Amino acid sequence: MNFEDFIFVINGIFTTLKFTIFALILGFVIGLPVAVMRISESKILVILSKIYISIIRGTPVLLQLSIWYFLFPRLTGIKTSASFACIITFSINSSSYIAEIIRAGILGVDNGQIEAAKVLGIKKRDILIDIVLPQAIRNISPAIINEMISLTKETAIIGMIGITDLTRRAQLVSAEKYDYFMPLLTAAACYYLIAVFISFAYGMAERFFKIK
Repeated sequence: MNFEDFIFVINGIFTTLKFTIFALILGFVIGLPVAVMRISESKILVILSKIYISIIRGTPVLLQLSIWYFLFPRLTGIKTSASFACIITFSINSSSYIAEIIRAGILGVDNGQIEAAKVLGIKKRDILIDIVLPQAIRNISPAIINEMISLTKETAIIGMIGITDLTRRAQLVSAEKYDYFMPLLTAAACYYLIAVFISFAYGMAERFFKIK
């Protein structure tokens, strides 16, 4: 593998991170209301959220991607791009895990604070937004970082629908050069360095905010 091939492979990092970041943000947006549904007093909402999480977590992400890219257009007549299929797939998949992470964070908040707020006459909505969620999000930040690292690695399958991410670029170089060692090793090293960087950045941010 020459220098040009090396650059071609590592440029896939930007594609991988793009889908990871978009999916994580949208996954959080979708997962938050699902988490609230899981702890609501409505049995219907609880059941619906459980079914949603069970289906998403109980099926392979590769199958979910295939459904959105191949099956969804056939059933609806709406053509979806590869990028759209990837973002919607990983956003929904990630949301099921983030919902459970958020739920655990909410349940981990001291119940005494909630009871005190109720005694003071604060509305349930305000208690959730102003008291519970800020503490829950702070408590779940390590788990969210772990989800981001896992999501980064899971996006390695998007090459199956033609997106030239990190893994796909390594495969293309391997096929062209008949060298399956260096290109794949380079891709593996890139994934590892991304994970290390994310963990390092989180550690730095955590220390900074504790100091402040």
